[in-house]
Amino acid sequence: MPLMENSSQRIGTRILWRKRLGVLCLLVAVCASGCVPANNPSKEPKKSKADLHFEFASNSFLEKNVRSAEKDLIISLDSDPDHRGANFLLGLIYFGRFRSTQANSDFMRSDKYFRKALEVDPDYGEARNNLGALYLEVGRWSEAAEVLLPLLEDRFYSTPYLAHNNLGWAFFNMREYKRAEFHFQQAVAIEPDMCLAQSHLGEVYSALGRNDVAVMRFDRAIKRCPEWNEPYWHLGQIYEGEGRIDLAIKSYEKCYELAPEQELGGACVTRANQLKGQ
Repeated sequence: MPLMENSSQRIGTRILWRKRLGVLCLLVAVCASGCVPANNPSKEPKKSKADLHFEFASNSFLEKNVRSAEKDLIISLDSDPDHRGANFLLGLIYFGRFRSTQANSDFMRSDKYFRKALEVDPDYGEARNNLGALYLEVGRWSEAAEVLLPLLEDRFYSTPYLAHNNLGWAFFNMREYKRAEFHFQQAVAIEPDMCLAQSHLGEVYSALGRNDVAVMRFDRAIKRCPEWNEPYWHLGQIYEGEGRIDLAIKSYEKCYELAPEQELGGACVTRANQLKGQ
């Protein structure tokens, strides 16, 4: 899983939440560009071969038939190598594959197709945000920030909270905490229910030694996403550091209870047992 870090600091399930947000947004974007029925088919201009196969691919992608989508996208790009949507969607498919395989070949293909989509249309916000997210996956923080910053000037980009969250994560990992705080605050101002950004704010305040504010942010993340376990890991870390061992154990145990099959859940129960044995 991407964004894995030192287990004594964080085990990184945050990507799962980002993927849920990102995929929802992307499905909307794909559907809007390739799956909307015509109001008056008799007056609709004839579609090109590239457009037809992109539409087929979009529908297959929405139906989770990725292999079929990939075949149609290849046909689309054979017909028109500069097809904006086909390049983007193929980049998205390889991005998803890279998350599973961690294979450099999948990373390079995703990077190639996202960049081609942006070469064709520099204002393609979804391609830009996903290219930035791809760099975040592999810890290329400064490159991610460079790619993502232009989105803040794009008045037509429909999900700016995703861009702010991704920028915040890039700056957080570069230890530019004030810039990270600004972007996470922007994300939750636009989308208050974005529990990932709420939790990220908690991490910023924890790094700045403001534990009281950090706890408040982690509690907000829990309130909005009660089945998400990562905030409990961070709360456990704070309580443990403050010597509040009973609260730390309870937080770690809740973290495990919510996701016993995840790596983070395993780390939480291990730490809880270690504290009990002290």
